[in-house]
Amino acid sequence: MDHFISPEPPHHDVRHALAADLQALTANQHDLPMTIAETVDSSSWLAPIARDLVACVGSIQALESLDGQPHPVEALDLAGVDAADTELVSHIVELIVEADLLVSPEMITIIHRLITRLAEHPDKPLRRRTSPPRIAAAIVWLAFSASGLIGRRRGMRTAGSIWSDFGISSAKDIGFSLAKALHDPSSDGLPAVTNDASSPPRLGDPALLHSHYRRSLINRRQELEVYIVDQRQSDMNRHPIQIVPAGGVRFATNPTTVRWAVRSPDEQGRATVMVATGDLQEMRLTSISVPDARRLIAALEHALSQPLSVAS
Repeated sequence: MDHFISPEPPHHDVRHALAADLQALTANQHDLPMTIAETVDSSSWLAPIARDLVACVGSIQALESLDGQPHPVEALDLAGVDAADTELVSHIVELIVEADLLVSPEMITIIHRLITRLAEHPDKPLRRRTSPPRIAAAIVWLAFSASGLIGRRRGMRTAGSIWSDFGISSAKDIGFSLAKALHDPSSDGLPAVTNDASSPPRLGDPALLHSHYRRSLINRRQELEVYIVDQRQSDMNRHPIQIVPAGGVRFATNPTTVRWAVRSPDEQGRATVMVATGDLQEMRLTSISVPDARRLIAALEHALSQPLSVAS
């Protein structure tokens, strides 16, 4: 059949075409994302938002189980640090203690965890040709920045104040490098550092995030879950055929009048049938191929031969 307009009919037999469309529509609606996990891999406009949220904590499972309780106080554990790094790590720790940062116990725990992770990392990101004060400052900056706590609001620190505490000009480049070392992009497909300067580095682990930031992520997760459900319902409502509970079907029809039909060539010279519907001022012209016109006749004859059924 020489159709010049896609797609093909849902079924070659007009008697079964509606049932085929209803089956396909039901399957399509089942494919619409209902959760953040389903949205991440979907084509929805919400997918980038979902992926970014997952990247902040490393996995869907971590996002779903995220809590906003402050991390407990933890002593620094350097038992797993290589002997070759012990002196450097101890020096970094001393510098941070001497800086007298006046941070919360929870932030001290996060800094301790960062030092341990970096010191035990197989790529040895702390071994670099730069001064220990810059490395120490970068770790502190990363602890605050990854939790969105770099700024001028209450409870935040400015980057400049951190550099001043360690007597350096800046160590942001080192902080970004350390974030890249800690974040595993294979877990969520997104980088640790984005091109958006306002976005905090992604560490992909709730254990390294402050409770204030984790609570904000929980709020974002809950908002996204509502958006996903609303978007799913909106997508379904836009379709003129609604699959309702208990297997029912609702058709949103637009009553019209057939004014006339005429056979005419299209712009490529192919024979078509042009059908005019609606009133004179808001007339709608529909062009269909000759095979489709014959199919329409068969579909109309089949519909007229059936008993009257009530559609909701």
